Amino acid sequence: MAHAEAYAGPWTFGAEAGHAQIDYEGGSLPFIETDPADWHGAVSAGVYPLEDLFVSVAYRNSLANGVTVVEAEYQFPVKGVSLFGNVARGDHEYDHAFGGIRFYFGSSKSLMARHREDHSRNTLNTLRTQVGTYGREFNAAERSFAIENDLPIPSGSYGGLMDKSHDDFRESLTPPFGGGFNENDATQI
Repeated sequence: MAHAEAYAGPWTFGAEAGHAQIDYEGGSLPFIETDPADWHGAVSAGVYPLEDLFVSVAYRNSLANGVTVVEAEYQFPVKGVSLFGNVARGDHEYDHAFGGIRFYFGSSKSLMARHREDHSRNTLNTLRTQVGTYGREFNAAERSFAIENDLPIPSGSYGGLMDKSHDDFRESLTPPFGGGFNENDATQI
């Protein structure tokens, strides 16, 4: 993946492009591509209103799923310790929010200098949104497939239900006492 950043005073602008691929080992499924491969791209803009405070917004698109991410990080007066937060919203109702404490080692410097001089890119954030948006797409497609084919409504775990996608799937999971689904809201009866 190629990544570039440009700086203009307190502003940081970024872009990245590359290839994204997921290899789902659960076999092929009738409702989604299980080995998707497509491009990955992202653009971002961030600003340091203070040398130890960074706020940014980014748009990422991987495997034809988009997500917008807003991040903030504040380095305390004790250099090398910062508090960060990250929220995201994307396609297929994907969202996440998390935060934590970061520890930096090395010389004492501002957060802006740290990011620009010796901070490597966090690829975990990119991976999390790629897998997360694909997972939400998977869940939505799996749920639609189950409703259309009068199958049990999936649990929502990524790839959890459709381990058995064969002709007798419905029979093997139908309880002996009957059952079915409410056609209005697809809840089990």
